[in-house]
Amino acid sequence: MPGRLNQAVALLLLAATAVLLPACATAASNAADPVRVDYYMEALCPFCANFTISRLQPLFKNKLINHVQLSVIPWGNARIDSDGKAICQHGPLECELNKLLSCASAQHPMQDDFFPFLACMEDAVMAGKKVEVHELAHECAVHAGMVTDKLMACYEGPLGATLQQLAAQRTASLKPPHRWVPWVTVNGIPLLDDVDNIQRYICTIIYQTATVRDRPKVCLEEVEGSTAEPSNTALKQQQQQQQQQQQQQQQITTMASSSHKVAARKAAVPCMRDEQPDRSSLAVQ
Repeated sequence: MPGRLNQAVALLLLAATAVLLPACATAASNAADPVRVDYYMEALCPFCANFTISRLQPLFKNKLINHVQLSVIPWGNARIDSDGKAICQHGPLECELNKLLSCASAQHPMQDDFFPFLACMEDAVMAGKKVEVHELAHECAVHAGMVTDKLMACYEGPLGATLQQLAAQRTASLKPPHRWVPWVTVNGIPLLDDVDNIQRYICTIIYQTATVRDRPKVCLEEVEGSTAEPSNTALKQQQQQQQQQQQQQQQITTMASSSHKVAARKAAVPCMRDEQPDRSSLAVQ
């Protein structure tokens, strides 16, 4: 990976790395600040694919994503060897697909534009398809309305490698460090092994920060346990901004920690760090 970037690449990098920074990824503006969801993943982890399709995709369908600022960081359990080369958990193909995702997200930082590409790739993983980078890139670019040639220029050029370097740096900066993927943080707080309840966490924060009028109906049952409209009492009990931030951080931490301690570990263990999962479940080259 390059040690120094010339000015031209640096300017490209500044424009291209919006997805790696918690910036303006939302397609719609809301009265309350969007909930920040950072998703650390790797392209060939079947548990990441399942989370993408079964947990993130519904947020786009029910429009809850309009209240979310989503960042996808495709690095996961990869590491850099002594020669500066990326070594990925599921082999070289995963490194190539991670880079492809970095390019797609950098060129299309709006989450509504990027997610169809991600979902297309993860559908292929879920289906156990044999994957070839260029074919999958073209298939998913067409599906997402992207220009394949532009995408591949990033993938095959120095920018793709640089974007992966940034993804590696952002993953390495996690505190606490990630222990597996999918690894998800909400407003900076890790959900540990309770990622399946991502919608509940998002709704809980929205209820603390948004007015009754701005609360999405999809959250009513998640937070209140019924389909009834929120009461006026809830509006009167809204706290000031600083108190809200402290409360939501404490609540996320409590919810995630409680789930981690009490719930039995799922039979399907996520893609752990420093472990090589059984490749028999993956029909990839």
